[in-house]
Amino acid sequence: MALEPLRRHGVSILGSIEDLTNEYALARVFIAPTRFAAGIPFKVHEALSYGLPVVSSSLLQDQLAHTGKFDSAVMAATVNDKGSGFSDACLRMLSDDWLWQRQRLAGLDYIARCCAPAYLSGVVRRLVGDLCTLRNGGRRRISDGQAAG
Repeated sequence: MALEPLRRHGVSILGSIEDLTNEYALARVFIAPTRFAAGIPFKVHEALSYGLPVVSSSLLQDQLAHTGKFDSAVMAATVNDKGSGFSDACLRMLSDDWLWQRQRLAGLDYIARCCAPAYLSGVVRRLVGDLCTLRNGGRRRISDGQAAG
């Protein structure tokens, strides 16, 4: 197994798990040291929705449009410095109860605001409207079929 060298005290290699609910409940921090990605980081959203603070790479933080400040939902740490900055951020999140609680609440707030169906519906409507505007040469169509400038 390729992960075998990582096995040590406090590290479990679980393999494929159908439902992560129990694992999220047992964890204190979700780490996401992703260097290459495209799309929406659903696992980060999922961890935040369970109230689990996240330490991520700057890439994922940028995808989630966070500032990196402690009041953001995700505490970003770079992974291009041989891992020391990232591991320091993980250790800080594990050991600082005040920071952990603050990040936990910020993550839950982020999920409530940015992943709520009403919010996402509005975003999709705006995107579709923008696409229609581009397709119609800058004129937005309105519901009665007339073009709006």
